[in-house]
Amino acid sequence: MRDSRVQVITIITLFVLLSTTIIQQTSAVDNETRSTYWYTGNNFDINHQDLWVPFFALCDIPYSLPLRGFISDSRNYFLDFGAVDWLSEWIEYGYEWPVHEHEKDLNLQNLTGQLEYLFEKTTKRLELPPYYVDEYYAVDSVVDYVKDFDAPYEAFIPLIVMYGLNETYDDTMMHTWVIHPDIIEDTLNEAFPLITWEIELFWFDYDNHTEFADFMMEKTQDGRIIIDDDYLNRTDYILHDIICSDLRYTSSDLVLPALVMLQHNPLWSVFYQMAIGGLGGINSTFPEIDAWCLNGRSEFSYFYGGDPNHPRASITPTIIHELGHCIGQTDIHTMFGWVFASTSMSVMCSYQQPTSFDRFDMDLINNGQGLQLWGRYLDEIDYFRGFSLNTSQQTELQALEDSLSSVPNLLISSDIAQLRLLLYEADSVCDQISIELSVPRQSSDWSDFAPAIDYQIDWIIGPGIPNAESVAESIESDIDTTRMIIPFESTVLPTPIYNVTIDVHATSESFDNAVFQFWGRNMVEANTSSFSASEVPEDAWDSLPRNRVFQNQSGYAIDGYVIEEWLTDNPFTTDIPDKIHYRFYMMNLENLTQLGPDNTEIIVGALLVGAGVVIIAVVLIQRRRT
Repeated sequence: MRDSRVQVITIITLFVLLSTTIIQQTSAVDNETRSTYWYTGNNFDINHQDLWVPFFALCDIPYSLPLRGFISDSRNYFLDFGAVDWLSEWIEYGYEWPVHEHEKDLNLQNLTGQLEYLFEKTTKRLELPPYYVDEYYAVDSVVDYVKDFDAPYEAFIPLIVMYGLNETYDDTMMHTWVIHPDIIEDTLNEAFPLITWEIELFWFDYDNHTEFADFMMEKTQDGRIIIDDDYLNRTDYILHDIICSDLRYTSSDLVLPALVMLQHNPLWSVFYQMAIGGLGGINSTFPEIDAWCLNGRSEFSYFYGGDPNHPRASITPTIIHELGHCIGQTDIHTMFGWVFASTSMSVMCSYQQPTSFDRFDMDLINNGQGLQLWGRYLDEIDYFRGFSLNTSQQTELQALEDSLSSVPNLLISSDIAQLRLLLYEADSVCDQISIELSVPRQSSDWSDFAPAIDYQIDWIIGPGIPNAESVAESIESDIDTTRMIIPFESTVLPTPIYNVTIDVHATSESFDNAVFQFWGRNMVEANTSSFSASEVPEDAWDSLPRNRVFQNQSGYAIDGYVIEEWLTDNPFTTDIPDKIHYRFYMMNLENLTQLGPDNTEIIVGALLVGAGVVIIAVVLIQRRRT
């Protein structure tokens, strides 16, 4: 009897020791605080073959592009002051452009003012109009985006390539990789699906388009192509002559040509007094062209060191960026500060070049369009009710009005594909009623405003922000927490309105702990560049400041997409289902510690197996006793 008890106790003791060991091993923590870490949305697999090349653009060079926060396609934005601020010095030293002090390190002397500044900057991305007039251009850059056209809403984008590289590059097959019309078309259709976007590539060699070749020779000075008023005006005529015979030139609702120049000489803008990769949102002399854009760089942008045997990168992100200007988007850093350039996965950033738009970009246009068109069809319903209608027509118009009441919910859920079907159906009903009544569709005299939609914006302070609760109270007492926003007024259709409510919160201890745990488990060792120190010339930073991209800084990267998904699944504030709900987090995770992986499932499984072993052992011992 005594021997059996000893055996049972021994087995249980061994099980407890084994379980403790498993827990310790699977929860192992590296207690060293990581002072150098960043977020990333791009891991580039480059093949530079040990070449040292001072590039115009940095976007395809870093192994892990250092970001200080993140937003892609969710409605959760965060900025982490603890992440390395790689961008500010590069911008100020390299371009001599000022970066606001509030966009750099955490300012403990004016923390309330700093956070309020950043929250307001973020909120402005939902408020400002989706078009702008650029004072540096010789022409206005305003597009009334949805106009008053009939469904289906179609946009035609001719990509007109002027190839001017010499015979050295004849065998590089550039036409297969330097431009991706399918990516451009997919990006626009996915981001702004109320419009059907159609892209077509037109490829010309300079030798076969002597007018353009002669024009470029005339505009070339000191090895640079001069982009000025004369260049824009004359190019506008050349583009028109190329595409005017295409049926889509007159049948499409939007025509947005993109000129792509593949030549040896860089583009020099007299408007900015600097080399550029493109200009967008340029107005045309011809009414059929709503806006056009210019894209182009030298051979060093397409090939490492200009070597035709070492292709470097396509110009596709630049084209999408400049087309973004044509449909009303602005350079993010210009309007909202450089901090956004290092936190947003938008093609409108100058800091990096994804081929996608972020949620701010998409909501600004999709919500504005949706509300404009909702207001338009409600006006047409009222217009038709001014005529003598039969019972069937009255019923049909009432059913249409009822179905249009779902517009806010579709915008809230970002179900723009379903909204497209609804609006196209509304257009079809209006067409049918117009035919039956033998009256024209309404084309003017729209209401001043469309029905409003409600926005909820949560400004969330923490984790890691000192005195978060008192700062939150101070900010909330200092701002207008209810606002009526008119995002863009110069439209022929009813103007959209947003009714915005802003709440300011400080995070809780439990939420903070969850953040530090999850972030810590997603830190991986990384480098900001795949170039070793021996490959970087000593004068790289002084001779061309943007070459800082080659400095190999070791640290820890965190996948921004993973963090964004976690914030979506684990929001600090409660979802408000009847509003478009944004959350803006300001964090300071400077004491972030790398943790081992979360092996909870492994631990539980091991414990269950161990418990089973103990039970079996006890049963066998009991049987042996009997």
